[in-house]
Amino acid sequence: MTTGLSPALALCLLVSALGVARAAANYPEQEVWFGVGGAGSFDKNIFNAPNAIASTPDVVSSLGYIVNLDARRAVGFQFYVGSETVPSFVSPGPGGNPLGPFDLNFGNLGMRYRHTFSRATLSPYLYVGANWAVGSIESRETGSLAYSGISACAGPGASVRLGRHFMLSAEGIGSFGVGKWQTQLLPASSGREFNPSLVGGTVNLSFVWGDKPTSAPASDTLAIRDSSLALATPGVGYTNRPSPLNRALSFVLFEGLVVLNSGAATADDQGRLLAGLTAATALLGAAAGGAESPESFRILLFGLLTLAAAEFALGRAGASPEVLFWTSVASWNALAYASSRAERKAKSRR
Repeated sequence: MTTGLSPALALCLLVSALGVARAAANYPEQEVWFGVGGAGSFDKNIFNAPNAIASTPDVVSSLGYIVNLDARRAVGFQFYVGSETVPSFVSPGPGGNPLGPFDLNFGNLGMRYRHTFSRATLSPYLYVGANWAVGSIESRETGSLAYSGISACAGPGASVRLGRHFMLSAEGIGSFGVGKWQTQLLPASSGREFNPSLVGGTVNLSFVWGDKPTSAPASDTLAIRDSSLALATPGVGYTNRPSPLNRALSFVLFEGLVVLNSGAATADDQGRLLAGLTAATALLGAAAGGAESPESFRILLFGLLTLAAAEFALGRAGASPEVLFWTSVASWNALAYASSRAERKAKSRR
C-alpha cells in the first residue's frame, strides 16, 4: 500500500492551523470536498492468470458534495478513484510474450449517508454508501479494457472547521464489492472477475457554505449533547467549552499537521519548499478567516510570514534539514500558544 501525500496536500492541511480549536456554533448547509490519500487492494491476481500480479494502488482521491439535513444527518454524492502502474510480465503459455506496463484506473460513483456525533471543535462522524464500480486497464499491447460492478462503503471520520468557508477532515475508507471485466484480459485468464474492494484513508479539504445554527435537541428525544450549544434553559448543563477528549484530539491533530508541514525540510532544496509552504499557509489561512480576534490574526499571519523568511534564510546559510525541521516545529507551537492567549484575552474583555 502506498500513500501519496504531496507537498500540495500538505499545504492545504496546514491551513487548519489558522483555525485552531474553536467550538462550532453553526453547521454548514452544503459542502464540496476534495481529498487525497492511499489505500490497499484485495485483488491479488488482476489478470486471473498463473503469473499472479496483485493490485497495489499508488494513490486514492475523493470528491463529493453533501447536504446537511440537520446538525447530525447528511446525504450526498461521492466519487473516489484510484490509479496504479502494473509492471510488465511475461504472458503465460507457450511462447509467452512480454506485456505491459499497464495503467490501471478504478472508480466508485454513488451516494453516501453521514451521521455526525457532535458539532464541536472536532466533529467525529460515520458514513455509509453504495456505488457503481467502474474502471479500466490499458497498455500498448492490449489497448484499453474496462470492468464494471457494484460496491458498498463505510468508514469513520473527523472534521475541523477552518473559518467560515473551509473545513479539514480525515476519514477512513472501507469499500467492498464485485466486478467483471468486459472480456478476458488474456487468453490464459481463468475468468473475468475483478475485486474492486479496497481499504484506505484520505485527508480532505472542503468548501462549505450556508451556515445554520445548531439547534437544541427536544427533551423527549435521544439526541447528541453538542459541546457547541449554550442553552438558556435552566438546569441544562451545556457549555461552549469543548470536552477534554475533543481538546486532546485537536491537539494531536494540530501537532500531526505541524510535523507534516515541517517534514518539507527533508526536501534537500535549501529550505525553499518549507518556506514556500509556510508562507502559502499564512496567506490561505488569512483568507479562511480562522482567527477570532484581530490580535490573534496578526500574530498568525505576520508570525508565519516571518517564519517563512527565517526558514529560507537558514536554508540558504547551509542549515541542516534537522535544524530546519525543529525550527519549524518549535515556531509553529510558539505561534499557536501566542495566538491562543490573544484569543482568550479578547474573550475576557467581552
